[in-house]
Amino acid sequence: MTRATGKVSREQMEQVLLAQGPQGEQVMTTIAQEYIELGLKQGLEQGRLETKERIRRIARQLLELHDVVTVSEITGLSLKEVQELAESASSENDR
Repeated sequence: MTRATGKVSREQMEQVLLAQGPQGEQVMTTIAQEYIELGLKQGLEQGRLETKERIRRIARQLLELHDVVTVSEITGLSLKEVQELAESASSENDR
């Protein structure tokens, strides 16, 4: 454990768990798997958010050429979402 942070390093934790034999190895494997799954979930969520933002950006561009219903059909965004984008674009143009 480091004095400055009070945290156990990865190496220290590994040593303690491996000293426990097969049971320690199982615990280490379980912890590692949980961190992998957490990382995957976080990565997927971030990807979804980035994709949603890209779709919204494309929808804003499409609104310059098409009506709200058509943009909704093309992008898969709800009519309400596209209408909100159209209104925000309109208010930005009014400035």
